Amino acid sequence: DSSTACMNDDDGDNYGDTTAPSGGTAGTDCDDTLSAVKPGATETCSTTYDDDCDSSANDVGATGCTTYYYDGDNDSYGKSTLSQCTCTTSGSYDVTTSTDCDDADSDTFPGAASSDSSTACMNDDDGDNYGDTTAPSGGTAGTDCDDTLSAVKPGATETCSTAYDDDCDGSANDTGATGCTTYYYDGDNDGYGLSSSSQCTCSASGSYDVTTSTDCDDAAATTYPTAADTFATNDGVDNDCDGYIDETGVAYGDLVITEFFGGNATATYDWVEFYNNSGDTISLANWTLTFCQDDSTTESAPYTGACASEVVVTFPSSATLADNAYYVVCGSTSASVWTTPADCDLLITSYDSPSYTSSTDIENAVGGFTLDIDGTTIDEVFYWQDSGQDDWPAYSPVATSYSSVQLDLDTINATSPDPADTNDDYSTSTTAPFSQDIWCLSDGAGVTTDWAASFSMYGTPGAINVVCP
Repeated sequence: DSSTACMNDDDGDNYGDTTAPSGGTAGTDCDDTLSAVKPGATETCSTTYDDDCDSSANDVGATGCTTYYYDGDNDSYGKSTLSQCTCTTSGSYDVTTSTDCDDADSDTFPGAASSDSSTACMNDDDGDNYGDTTAPSGGTAGTDCDDTLSAVKPGATETCSTAYDDDCDGSANDTGATGCTTYYYDGDNDGYGLSSSSQCTCSASGSYDVTTSTDCDDAAATTYPTAADTFATNDGVDNDCDGYIDETGVAYGDLVITEFFGGNATATYDWVEFYNNSGDTISLANWTLTFCQDDSTTESAPYTGACASEVVVTFPSSATLADNAYYVVCGSTSASVWTTPADCDLLITSYDSPSYTSSTDIENAVGGFTLDIDGTTIDEVFYWQDSGQDDWPAYSPVATSYSSVQLDLDTINATSPDPADTNDDYSTSTTAPFSQDIWCLSDGAGVTTDWAASFSMYGTPGAINVVCP
């Protein structure tokens, strides 16, 4: 301090105590009890005092100091351009990492969007660990397409209850989103779609715009459930997709069984004729005609129609029957028994179930026919012979001639359908006659047409019936 002044130097460091002795002079040693403390000494962070007596303990730049960076947004990451080396943190110089790319935003720092990157400096305002797709200055863009909503991020569940892109895949309300509706492809715009082509979306899209999948022909706008499928349409198409064709509006009396022949041991074949009384051409597709067969020889009137077996015949899909026209279905163990195929509209040598044989035809004493559409019986006729008889009635003048049974023409032409009561029945019995016969043997009504190949067969198959006597 001075080579001549009278000072106190207790620690022997050649610097006088800052407190002057009586009659003496004050020196510059701020702590005269420690020889290491004196002006010009090295300031070090390992002590808590003012090593160099500059009035500041642990100065900036002291030996052993730590570089702290300015963290203005308190996100624990500082600016690389603002730092100081101090023994302890000081104010906002309180972090040792200098990689913050935006020190004015506490949501922007390295690893802020840890699901995108644990090191890249990104902005994550909504705290969902995905960075904003707009990169901060000096930072990196993340994958969060809406950084204001924490529910919106890659991998989130896409839901129809929101209008935005929940999962950030570039498409709002994706196919298959939670809460989606299954829409079916409706190519013909009839309000019904195809069950084989659908997508689950939040709203209708293009031709995927209906929620009903029961259209059976998506190329025809007139074909769909609830469409009209009547005799009047007569297009041979299942317009209402119920598996039946042109059946809607059918009523009792529209098709009437008008004539039949049951055969016998000599004539091992059967045929039945029915008449279109509907006022329109009828498509016969999906109609069925059931042959009833029963070997019983003990039946007595009235017959209940409890068949021992049934043979079910279906019609070709192209089969139609014009109004006021007849249709003849023929069964045979051999097609050669017919004079000409023109006698039959449908010639069957083997039925659908069971196979047609001489044992399953209706040549015996009991039998009948039933016409059905869409599971509903429209007309049926049964016949039987009393007292154990088991043969078709022969035309009496000629032992090998036979006659069909036909419905009275006046009854067919009646304004009301054939009533279902005992007066409809036909009987050749002299002991059990009916009061009014509307069925009769063809030969008994004066029919002389013989149309069988190998024997005499009288009837009017496919032609107008006669008036019964």
